[in-house]
Amino acid sequence: MTMIGSCTNLADLLSGGSGMGAGGGNGGPGLGGGGGGGLSSLRRSKRSGSERSLHSESTDSSLADKDKDGNLIRPQRIILISNNLPIRGRKATAQEAAEGVAGGGTSPSAAANLGWIFEWDEDALVGQIKLGVLEQQDGGRQLGVLFVGQLNVDIPENEQDVVSEEIYRRFGCIPVFIPSETKDLFYKGFCKSILWPTMHYLVPLTPKCGRRFDRRAWQAYIAANKCFVDRVVEFINPDDDMVWIHDYHLIVLPTLLRKRFHALRIGYFLHCPFPSSEVFRAMPCRDELLRSMLNADVIGFHTYDYARHFLSCINRALGVDHESKRGTIGVMYYGRRVVIRISPTGVHCGRLLQGFDWPECEWRRGELIADLQNCTVALGVDDLDVFKGIDLKIEAVGRMLDAYPGIRGKFTLIQVVNAPRSLNAEVAELRDTIRELTEDINRRHGQPGADGKEAYKPIQLIERHVPLHERIALYSVADVFVVSATRDGMNLFPYEYIVCRQGPPQHDLHDSEEEMYGMAAAAAAAAVPAGGLGSIVMGGANSTAAAGADASDADGAPRSVRQRSTTSAPPPPRDSMLVVSEFVGCSPSLSGALRVNPYNTDGFADALHSACTIPLAERRVRHKRHWEYVRGHTAQSWGATFVDELWSTTRDHSKLRCHGLGFGLQFRVVALDETFKKLDAFTVLQSYQLAAAAPDAARRLFMLDYDGTLTVGVIRGQQQGGPGSSTPGQDIPTQGMQRVKSSQSMASTGRAPSAEVLDMLRGLCKNENNVVAIVSGRSRLELSHWFLPAGAPGSDGGGNTDDLDAEAIADPLNRLMLCAEHGMFYRYPSRGWRMAGMAEEEMGALMGSETTSAAVSAMAVSADGADGAAGSSLAPPVSYGQVFHTASDGVDVVGLPFADADTDWRSVALPVLRQYAECTDGAHVEAKETSLVWRYTFTDAEFGGRQAKELMDHLEDVLAHDHSVEVVRGSGIVEVKPVEATKGNCVRRIITQMNPALPRWCLCVGDDQSDESMFTTLEELLADAKSKPSGQGMTRTKSALALGSKRGDEPAAEVWTATVGSKPSAAHYFVNDPVEVVEMLRSLGSK
Repeated sequence: MTMIGSCTNLADLLSGGSGMGAGGGNGGPGLGGGGGGGLSSLRRSKRSGSERSLHSESTDSSLADKDKDGNLIRPQRIILISNNLPIRGRKATAQEAAEGVAGGGTSPSAAANLGWIFEWDEDALVGQIKLGVLEQQDGGRQLGVLFVGQLNVDIPENEQDVVSEEIYRRFGCIPVFIPSETKDLFYKGFCKSILWPTMHYLVPLTPKCGRRFDRRAWQAYIAANKCFVDRVVEFINPDDDMVWIHDYHLIVLPTLLRKRFHALRIGYFLHCPFPSSEVFRAMPCRDELLRSMLNADVIGFHTYDYARHFLSCINRALGVDHESKRGTIGVMYYGRRVVIRISPTGVHCGRLLQGFDWPECEWRRGELIADLQNCTVALGVDDLDVFKGIDLKIEAVGRMLDAYPGIRGKFTLIQVVNAPRSLNAEVAELRDTIRELTEDINRRHGQPGADGKEAYKPIQLIERHVPLHERIALYSVADVFVVSATRDGMNLFPYEYIVCRQGPPQHDLHDSEEEMYGMAAAAAAAAVPAGGLGSIVMGGANSTAAAGADASDADGAPRSVRQRSTTSAPPPPRDSMLVVSEFVGCSPSLSGALRVNPYNTDGFADALHSACTIPLAERRVRHKRHWEYVRGHTAQSWGATFVDELWSTTRDHSKLRCHGLGFGLQFRVVALDETFKKLDAFTVLQSYQLAAAAPDAARRLFMLDYDGTLTVGVIRGQQQGGPGSSTPGQDIPTQGMQRVKSSQSMASTGRAPSAEVLDMLRGLCKNENNVVAIVSGRSRLELSHWFLPAGAPGSDGGGNTDDLDAEAIADPLNRLMLCAEHGMFYRYPSRGWRMAGMAEEEMGALMGSETTSAAVSAMAVSADGADGAAGSSLAPPVSYGQVFHTASDGVDVVGLPFADADTDWRSVALPVLRQYAECTDGAHVEAKETSLVWRYTFTDAEFGGRQAKELMDHLEDVLAHDHSVEVVRGSGIVEVKPVEATKGNCVRRIITQMNPALPRWCLCVGDDQSDESMFTTLEELLADAKSKPSGQGMTRTKSALALGSKRGDEPAAEVWTATVGSKPSAAHYFVNDPVEVVEMLRSLGSK
């Protein structure tokens, strides 16, 4: 304990029996001290580079700290942010104030006269993390730790600066001060009345069942989180620090921090349960809370159940899916991989074991043993909370005493009830219920005292704060520990119980003691003073009750008790028994515990009786199993491993460029590769003009996607604001828009190009040296009707040349190249449609600069006539695009196009798809010319996803021997298609057919996952090509890629790949939206 202004530092406070261990004075590496200077020096320590990045939209890897070998240096400080600091504060009495100044031996500081006393909170989990972090060293340097949070006392505004300086200097903590009105609405109005019940599965169905959503309380919650951000901004170094945020009070803090510092390393841990999606979806602000959690880099949960519910929520509400890789669950969220970590917390074993040597602890153990001789003791330690199930526990004890008369008089439940932080009507009613149940059971099953002994009471209530030394004593004498919570995040009391039943190593048992059992063995091993358990009941008027109320030292031990003469208590028996609710977070890790449903009172009572009568040998086996787990999973190791995970997840962040997207709590960061840049239209125009001015009339290739690139597609089945795309492959979010490929479903709404787009394409096609290709997933019929003038070759979607119109042939759009269904059908300039795999002709002559438009048209007519005679062109499409719902009359597979020996896979795949559609409400099957699609966009997200995974496995099994098709999964679809049906293959075919007249300038623009193969294929072709030596041909720049001709005498080419929207992509550039694409192409077509 320290009083502000005294010379005592935290290292002194934590020495002796505390076990916190510290070392070093102010500014040293130990727990205490925030450094030799105060907060002002901490603020000055911010690097100028950090300040520059405060509002920047990107990060530069050059700013990251690196060692002499160029390796990234691990951050040297972790900032732990929680609602409450691990400090207890109170106002000093007049005597304490005088002692604090005089006893310190120094001149009083400015804060000493304020009379505040602060001490380190040994029980605060966030404080125990520091020891584990301090054990981690990198290059011989320890990680620094800084705590941020509120104090447990209200500090007047005129004293806040002085208190802040002292608390930082002595404890390394930064206090956050929230205005009183906001604080009350934040904590009582939202956290405890709305968020806490929802997290524990309590939805207010009526006004009497709980407080319903209050917009004012929600705004106060946001405002309070902003107070934390404003405090952190004062001293954070975003390039050097890691931030770890704790619990439900600060869920929106990751978003608020991410808005300020896009690449900040952020961890978040939820210490309470996370409910199922059916409960959490009732929260009006669910999307904001989920998105904010996803703005962290690592999200921690106590159990897999909580993590599973969270993953289900983000899938249902936001359309975000997850994946498991090398045992780690990850979520790809706007280019960042967010790791979901399942990491149960632990306890500080060393501090608990050291407590056995405290005189007051030995004295208290001896007193308890004397009172409870020949009695089996069960212990419960709970907060006064409706979710702790204290009343259910007491009812189960009463039921056990009713059902098993032989245990009456030999069993005692000691129930510690910690006072709530706020007492409302519901908690007050629960307190009264607990007292009434206790009085009733004690009246029915209690026994009067004899020979001066106190009356026997089967239930002893302790309704006060129990100091550490007394809690250790209670743990060590309890034969059974009982947890009855109906919902609880973790509950570390069972872990503490296991540690205290094990005892320190020096308390080894002798063989003779091992034959004895429980309290009987303990009582027989020591002579203890007489005393009554009634002394520890709230309101007991005796010395023990007074001792519990004494002022405590920093280690939690009363000073007055330390001065008493003590009697040695026996060593702990090293056996234990746990009865644990199956709804508690620690339940999965305690494999030897008896798990109960606290609502099943009869089953609960039977489990209590079994725990009291189980053989000693089995108790020891179970205890050993629990002890091995608890000592291997301490609070320190939990903190250290989480920090390790946060560092390993974010160590490559310096290689990313982060761009902010969205407003308010919808904000998120799009993480891109550091080489990924905004495409500058002026630079592209200059490059295009240089290529056009080449003396050899260089050819130029445009490869353009349609939906989402030249026009915005139609949103179907996606939540507003969630990432998604209906094309096969992984979801990739776009900037403010969800674009889908309508051709993925003939049932989706088509969107014809605008007159502006058609005019732009005409401008590009007018130039004889421009080859313009639309590469789309839409059908050939749609593309023909939209882009080709009536009477042009292929305008009917087929390959015949009947009724050709001279005016249509002369239209520049006749020179447009069209690729349908991802390249399975294509139309070369001035030609009819062909299917991939048919006889193809070289395009070099068609693309040559010496060929006039009239010559091309004449060649097209004659060639199409010949092709039609040869039968290599296609007829117009018929009867495709049908949507086959779950009909009982079946589907005529033979009637589908191309239903011949080469497409027997349809007859195998279609029945399977129909079967899954019938079993999945909202799913249906779509048939294209060359593929079959099972669409589950409108199904339940979780069930549809499971069905899709199983369907993929089923299809891969039945089509395992057919290597001509593949099964792919996209956003809301499972598709069976030919392996060659990719835009990458389409690009490869076009480039091959243009050889040897390869283009020397290329622009490729797309917007979704299906377009990525275009970019990567161009990269592959460029890597294989042979470019001329430096100094010949076009100069290579950082902003362009070199494409060499397969002929050695061709100069290099410039290739520009761009995706629409700032998102992760294989392209090297991005443009903001289709409007920018059309504007840029129009400017190129006008030159």
